Amino acid sequence: MHSFQVKSDYYAAPAELGKSVRCTITIIDDDFPGILSHQSNELKVMESCGVATLLVERTGGSRGAVSCTFHTKDVTAIAGHDYTACSGEIVFADGEAVKEIQVQILDDSSWEKDEMFKVILENPTSGAQFGYGFASQPLEQAVCEVHIISDDTVTTMVEVVAKMTR
Repeated sequence: MHSFQVKSDYYAAPAELGKSVRCTITIIDDDFPGILSHQSNELKVMESCGVATLLVERTGGSRGAVSCTFHTKDVTAIAGHDYTACSGEIVFADGEAVKEIQVQILDDSSWEKDEMFKVILENPTSGAQFGYGFASQPLEQAVCEVHIISDDTVTTMVEVVAKMTR
């Protein structure tokens, strides 16, 4: 962003100037390819939701086509058991500002604690970035934690305990 001031000392009669004879003009730099990030650093979904939809935003500019890669990473949720692992590339066309990543959530009938996995954005192209971290260093990735909230009924847990004691 660039700013400058304009001052006018010349005017022809009968023109009159008001109190201020200066104005500030701001030029917004829209030539920047943008900063890519998750809409939120955390997403909570119910185990029975079927699909978790994460939004990836491009802010601070949208010049040109840019892309980044993404992948899921286990934390306490396990790919193949709690969700379906996925990876790929997100491509933003010139002027495009929002994309979606969809991750399948696997439901079961067993009671379990809430679990979590991560969706990681990496490898931005064409000048796009993930923002800045400590000491204004560019971030190498953007991370969203996806929390799977167990919505299995308590009766299911009671049934499991009852079966175990038979």
